[in-house]
Amino acid sequence: MAGLAGELPPGAGGCLSAWREAMCEAGGRGNAYDTRSQERLLRTAGEALEEPLSVDECLERAGGWGAYQRSLMLTLGTSTAACAVHMLQPIFLAPLLDWPLTPVQRGLVSSAFFAGYAVGVFGWAWLSDRRGRRPAILLSFLVGNLGGVASFFAPSFGPFLALRLLCGVGVAGAKNALFLLGTEFAPPGSRAHVGAHLAYWWVMGLLLLVASAYALRSFSWRCLVLAHAPGLLVHLRLARSLPESPRFLLVASQTERAGVVLRRVFAANRAAPPEPLCLQQPPAHDGGRSTISQLWRRDLRRSTVVIGLTQGVCTMTFYAITFDDRLNRLAGSLYTGALLGALVELPALVALAPATDSLGRRAAYTAFLLSAAAALLSLHLCVAAGGGAPLAITAVLAGRFASVAAVNVAYIVAAEIFPTLCRNSGIGWGSGCGRLGAILAPLIMTSAGAPLLLFAALCLVAAASVWALPESGGRVMPDVPCSERVSGCKQAPSPLESPRSTRCVSPIRAATAPRTTAHRTPPRLAPAPLEPPAAESGDSC
Repeated sequence: MAGLAGELPPGAGGCLSAWREAMCEAGGRGNAYDTRSQERLLRTAGEALEEPLSVDECLERAGGWGAYQRSLMLTLGTSTAACAVHMLQPIFLAPLLDWPLTPVQRGLVSSAFFAGYAVGVFGWAWLSDRRGRRPAILLSFLVGNLGGVASFFAPSFGPFLALRLLCGVGVAGAKNALFLLGTEFAPPGSRAHVGAHLAYWWVMGLLLLVASAYALRSFSWRCLVLAHAPGLLVHLRLARSLPESPRFLLVASQTERAGVVLRRVFAANRAAPPEPLCLQQPPAHDGGRSTISQLWRRDLRRSTVVIGLTQGVCTMTFYAITFDDRLNRLAGSLYTGALLGALVELPALVALAPATDSLGRRAAYTAFLLSAAAALLSLHLCVAAGGGAPLAITAVLAGRFASVAAVNVAYIVAAEIFPTLCRNSGIGWGSGCGRLGAILAPLIMTSAGAPLLLFAALCLVAAASVWALPESGGRVMPDVPCSERVSGCKQAPSPLESPRSTRCVSPIRAATAPRTTAHRTPPRLAPAPLEPPAAESGDSC
C-alpha cells in the first residue's frame, strides 16, 4: 500500500472501498505492475474519489436548515418543554405545600432541584462525551421524569426534597444534551436558530405550567405534580426517533454509522449526497484524559473560566428575578407575574438569532448583559425611591428579557467553542456554574442589603470578560482540542486548521476556505512495485 496510500486525500479513511473498486476495474490483481497499469489505476481511482467532506460541509450540501432539522427541532422541543415544567415548577409548588414549613424550608424546594442539577450535569456530560448523545438523553430524561412523578407519593417533606433532587439530576443531563444535539445537526449559519427554537419550546412549557397551576390552584399540590406525567409520553417518542450525532460518531471512529445518519439528512431534505460519501476524519487524539480535564487544556483554559463566570452571573440574575415572590407579586398576583414574565421572554427569543448573527456572539452577549445591568440598577433605584408599581414591573420585565437572552447566548457560545471531544462537558461546566448561581440567587435576595445592585455589578464584570472569548459565530465547530492531538498536530489539515499548513491554530479563529468539489487528480508515480491497500476483514477485490 506504500505507493497508493500516499495519494489518499487527508482524512479519507472511509473511502478505501472506492479505491478497491478502482483497483478491480483497472485489472490490478498482482503484486507488481508496469508503469501504464499504475497510471491507469491511479487515474481511475482519482475519478472515483472526491475530497473528503466535514460534517458542516455535508449539512450545507444537504440544503442547510431543511426538513430534517425542523423535524428534529419538534422532537427536541417537546422534551425541552417537559424540562421547563420540571425546572420552574417550584414557583407554584412551594406556596402550595401543606406541610408546616418555614420560609427557608420552602426555599429548599428550588434549591434541592438545582443542587441535584449541579451534581448531575457533570456525570451526564461525561456519559454524553464518552458513550454518545442519544443514550445520555434517554437515560437522564427517564431519571428526571421518574423523580418528578414519584414526588406525588412523597409522605413527608424529607422524601419530597430527595425526589426533587433526583429530578434535578436527571433534567441536568437531558436539557443540556438536547441543545447540544440540535447544534451538532445545524450548519454553521443556523446554529443560533437552534437556541431560539428550543427556547420557544421552553416558553411553551412555562406557559403550560402557568395555565395548569392556575387551573389547579384550589387543589392539592399533588395534582400539580401530575404535570410531570406527559414527560413520560415524550420519552417514548424520543426512544423511537432520536438520532445520534454524526460528529460524535466520527470522533468515536464510527464512520459508517455517521455516514448512515448523514444520508438520512440528505434524504429528508431531498438532496442527493455525493457518491461516494467520503467523510473527513477528525485528527488523531490522545483519548486517555477525562472529558472534564480536557476543559483545562492550555488552549481551552481561558474560555472555560470565562464561560463559567458569565453563565453563572446571567443565570443567577435570571432566577433571582424569576423565583422572587415579591417581584412576581408586583403585577398583582403570583400567576399574573409569572405569565407576564413568560410572555416577555418571547420577543427576547425572537431577537436572539438576528442579534447574534448580525452583531456577532461577543457583541450580542455583551449587549444583553449590559441591558440586564441597566434594568437591575433601575429596579434598585425604583424600589429605593418608593416608585410606583408600573415602573417596577417594567424594570423587572426588562431584566428578565435581557437575562433570558444572555442565558441562551451563553449556551450557543459554549457549544461553538468547545470541541466535540468534550463539548457536552463544556456546556455542562457552564450550566453547572449557572445552577450554582441559581442556588445562591434566593439566598442573596433575602440576605444581602442591596441584592439588585450586587447583581447589576456582577453583570458589568461579566460583560467585560466576554471579550476574552474568541468570536465563534459562523465558524466550523472543532472536533479535537489542538493540544490534545497526537504528534503535536503534525498531521493532515482538519477543518480546524489552516488549509495550507498543518500547524495547529485556534479552533475558532481558523479561516476555512470553501472546499472545492472537483475530483482529485493524483500525480504520476515513478515505476515501482505497487501493492493494493490492505483490505478490511471480509472485504477484498
